[in-house]
Amino acid sequence: MFVKPRIIIVLLFSICIIYSQNYRSVDEIKDDWLEHSNFQKQELLSFCDFLIKGEHYERALLSLFQYLYKFPSDSLEVPILYHIARSYDLSGNQILANRYYDEVINLTDENDRVYRAAYYRKLLIKYYQKDYDTILEETEN
Repeated sequence: MFVKPRIIIVLLFSICIIYSQNYRSVDEIKDDWLEHSNFQKQELLSFCDFLIKGEHYERALLSLFQYLYKFPSDSLEVPILYHIARSYDLSGNQILANRYYDEVINLTDENDRVYRAAYYRKLLIKYYQKDYDTILEETEN
């Protein structure tokens, strides 16, 4: 009479042990989350590139600012700021484009590629605004 309940209890206990989830350490969880965050970062950057190439500059700006918000002090902060400036530039807002080009210039070294790109884009904006005297002053040195 007591044999059947014991068998059922042992069987249930065995199933619970076999199919129970292994507990992971904090380091394992952190590693998994880091991989997930890196994947999110890459997907967001890919989406921003897609929007810029498709000439959807306003939507690209939203995604670029979202990137800066989600990943503060990231190693790609300066290139993201350059893409923000470039998106403003291509959407026709030269005032904000100049502001972000200035920010890129202030954050980088003169020998950096992003510095030169921002500097030349600023000169190009001045050229389109027919500010030739300022261009000559800045390029003579």
